[in-house]
Amino acid sequence: RCTVANVLYTVHHAESETTTDAAPGGKPPLKFGVRPGYPMISQLDGNEWHGAAIIFAKKIARKLGRKPVFVKLNDARSRFVALDNEMVDVVISLITYTSERKKMADLSDPYFETGLIVGSLNTETAETIRSRNQLNHPEITILVGKGTTAESYAKKHFDKVKLRTVSTTVKAY
Repeated sequence: RCTVANVLYTVHHAESETTTDAAPGGKPPLKFGVRPGYPMISQLDGNEWHGAAIIFAKKIARKLGRKPVFVKLNDARSRFVALDNEMVDVVISLITYTSERKKMADLSDPYFETGLIVGSLNTETAETIRSRNQLNHPEITILVGKGTTAESYAKKHFDKVKLRTVSTTVKAY
């Protein structure tokens, strides 16, 4: 299982910045880094953002009296890079909660758990899976996002399976 949290980290000097795009009252916009591709959570359709994380970000900005601005992040690693380089004030995107990542930024409390995406090219085999131990079988194929914590976990715990990586987990949905 992967415990999922949001990266909620605000650059300390963001409150004192001034920009020409300031919200009423002279406050600068609040720049949210968002990774698209999670249906119902953070999806980019053309130029429009949709999903629960987007609604949450807008509520945060409104509470702070700031205009929300969304910055597209392309992969998991770019979340921390964008924060460290002050390209965004907050990242609001799913992330696997690990102790290492907790040291890198202030993370929200985990709010749901998800598992690895599992598939089998043999439907008869897939229909018989009832436990985690049955997954570690040569006839099973596990799909994971490339370069994710799920990929690391699968490599460590499922050495007999066929492991297939996808460039984005959206392809697995």
